[in-house]
Amino acid sequence: MNTRENLSRVGIAAILASFALLLTVSPAAGQNPPAGQVFSDDAERAIMENWVLNSWTIAEGSPAVSQTEVHSGKYSYVFPSGSISYWSDALTFPDPLYEKAWFYVPSTYSLGSGSVAHIVGLLNLSGLASFQISLTNNGGSLYTYLNGSTGTHAVATNEWHTVEMEYYVAGGTLTLWLDGVQDIAQTGQTLATYNSVYLGLTAGTGSVYLDDITVGASASGTPTSGLTVRHAYPTNRLAMKVKSYIWGAASTDQLVSSVDGTTFSTISNPGTYQEPILTMTGLSAGNHTLQVQLQTSGGTVRQTWTETIVACGCTPTNGIDAYNNVVRGGNKVLPISAWAMNQDNATLWLGYGTPSSSNMSPPGINASGWWSGYSASYSVSQYQTFMEGAVSGFAGLNCLNENNLPVVGPYFLRMGGFGTAGTPSGDAANMAGY
Repeated sequence: MNTRENLSRVGIAAILASFALLLTVSPAAGQNPPAGQVFSDDAERAIMENWVLNSWTIAEGSPAVSQTEVHSGKYSYVFPSGSISYWSDALTFPDPLYEKAWFYVPSTYSLGSGSVAHIVGLLNLSGLASFQISLTNNGGSLYTYLNGSTGTHAVATNEWHTVEMEYYVAGGTLTLWLDGVQDIAQTGQTLATYNSVYLGLTAGTGSVYLDDITVGASASGTPTSGLTVRHAYPTNRLAMKVKSYIWGAASTDQLVSSVDGTTFSTISNPGTYQEPILTMTGLSAGNHTLQVQLQTSGGTVRQTWTETIVACGCTPTNGIDAYNNVVRGGNKVLPISAWAMNQDNATLWLGYGTPSSSNMSPPGINASGWWSGYSASYSVSQYQTFMEGAVSGFAGLNCLNENNLPVVGPYFLRMGGFGTAGTPSGDAANMAGY
């Protein structure tokens, strides 16, 4: 493990080029995404890029990313009552359009009798006029509500539901499906055009969760499962995580990943998220077929994701491993930046502060104290957290840009019991083990 190699020796251009490619997602082929889909958000990007960079504008309240209730992947959006957001980039919608969202109403949420709470819909960025799919309390039970009409099927709490709306301007019709069953239908309507997506919770007490929002040119039907795959740009990788976002998997199902028909990972009971690791250095130069399938235990295919990836057929001199470490000649290298983000301001890593400083004591010298202090040793899991994870609101290298300040290296972290001066020898072994 070489944490202190001078960047001029490493080749700063190669390192920066590697980081520029770090989070680039390879374009998908075949059925990914579905034909005619013009918008999709499964809440996974926002945890890394924050609301603004993820193109959501918060108009009211405090919507957030949540792991409390998740439909697919690792995250959903939680909307406390009084929260509204909208997609801030103009979109071009087909006519008719089909807007779909998954929503979860906890039993702790309450809505007054006869009240209406908007949860998802369409918006026009010019003037911010909106059209919403809503919930209403009718006789003590929740129902869908659309353009003055109440649905006919009650919405149960503490479980995920899907609403899908056909919005047909030229035909003057509105249709709403709840969990795949028609719930509301209207004809003879004069409908406006929109160019953005609306999310919110405008009434009641408590919160509602939203996930897997899409807009497309055709109805999605009633699938019983779903699979989305994302990964880094593969060509400069030694290995990469094949991040698989799943919904509808049974406990007896399995996630099977393969390249060119050769299986490299089989995971039982995959839940809503898995990240099998594909070693790139063993692949020949050129195109390869990456396939991820959700299968039953007997091998029956429920969902398939297929795409073409490109391998260099080499071991890059300056590459990136599956855990986003920069690797040079087989050694992990920690590039040191001049800045790291503290919780409320930016603080120098090198040469800043004295024991009397207000927010850094002792000074945060070189890699958040790996060589100067705060812990007698760092375990493999702690090092992995620095490189990948989040602790007390701080992110690791899986978030290369925070609050619009570029970050190369782990954030300055002193919380979580990393409290006393340490020695580098044991830490180096744990870093190498990671």
